[in-house]
Amino acid sequence: MLSRVNSVAARVQQACVESGRNHSDVTIVAVTKKQPSEKIEKLLSLGFCDFGENYVQEWQTKKSLHPSAQWHFIGRLQRNKVKFVAGHVKLIHSVDSVLLAQSIAKRCETSGLQQEILLTVNAAGEESKSGFLPEQIKDVTRELSLLKNISCVGLMTMPPLTDEPETSRSYFKLLRDLRDQLLLNFPKMVHLSMGTSGDFEVAIQEGATMIRLGTTLVGPRLE
Repeated sequence: MLSRVNSVAARVQQACVESGRNHSDVTIVAVTKKQPSEKIEKLLSLGFCDFGENYVQEWQTKKSLHPSAQWHFIGRLQRNKVKFVAGHVKLIHSVDSVLLAQSIAKRCETSGLQQEILLTVNAAGEESKSGFLPEQIKDVTRELSLLKNISCVGLMTMPPLTDEPETSRSYFKLLRDLRDQLLLNFPKMVHLSMGTSGDFEVAIQEGATMIRLGTTLVGPRLE
């Protein structure tokens, strides 16, 4: 694992240098879906703090085993599972509807907790993916800013799958432009969660503040 960690660190550093950014401005979220606890402990020992999970039950188990980790929920969140997650993770990356955001806010208000969220942007308008269309984001952000107990702090996207990282650049640039427009009226909307194992360097060059790295960083998953 150490060789993968060192390789990722070097690639992140290089991407930051190329784009005139400080590497401390980019948070690596280690995606630990279907990964054993030993790998999480190793990453913690190497200084990683932020971990992303896709499934509620798996996250609950790992949260109890690794209380020092900062957990991000990055998978699609069903409304009937909101009660388990809202207020108990550092950040929910995958808010893809107003109804889901309202459910999170309601749950947090009931429990007296707060939750930061990112809005999922379907940047390519793919029918197979959920999320808001780019032209909806400004109105949605305005609507959700009125809700108590949640705070919209940025945007997330997953470009179409491709073997060519450069293909993702236009979608990452679109997300950055959306965020920059929002910042004029919503100063908390600073984060861009974009970039995974295949295209994170391009994402960093286009302004990602969080990259979500699975097998490139953690290694092969358990099946």
